[in-house]
Amino acid sequence: MDFDFSPIFSGLIGGAVAVWLGSRWKRFLPAADSPSTQMHLRDKYAGISRAANCLFGLGIVLALGLYSFAGVGNNEWYPLGLGFGGGCFSILLLMAAAGTFVRGATPSEAVRAYAIAQKTPVIVLLPLLLAGSCLFLLALYSAFS
Repeated sequence: MDFDFSPIFSGLIGGAVAVWLGSRWKRFLPAADSPSTQMHLRDKYAGISRAANCLFGLGIVLALGLYSFAGVGNNEWYPLGLGFGGGCFSILLLMAAAGTFVRGATPSEAVRAYAIAQKTPVIVLLPLLLAGSCLFLLALYSAFS
């Protein structure tokens, strides 16, 4: 029996890179006026942050379901594009509609609070969500053409 160690090594390298990036990103995290303001933002938008994470997770689960149950070949890319991109697109829609769910909320404040909750700089989070949304539109086109 031949055992391949390359996935283990690539996982360890990926984990090390993630820890290194996390330590470097601390200075770029969205900083509010004070730690109490950050906690206030995080608490005010806690429901929206949870809903955004659930929507993204649902997109990934639906993509895996397309591969498993819809008979899509495992060499097709568009189910993953629909899942990841749909999750990103739904997060952006949720942030844009934050004012209807939280009283006095603005989309920019909602994005900042979501970035604080995810411990990710806004300058990284927003382009990633926008790129995912473009991927969603491209996967929709590819799926129905």
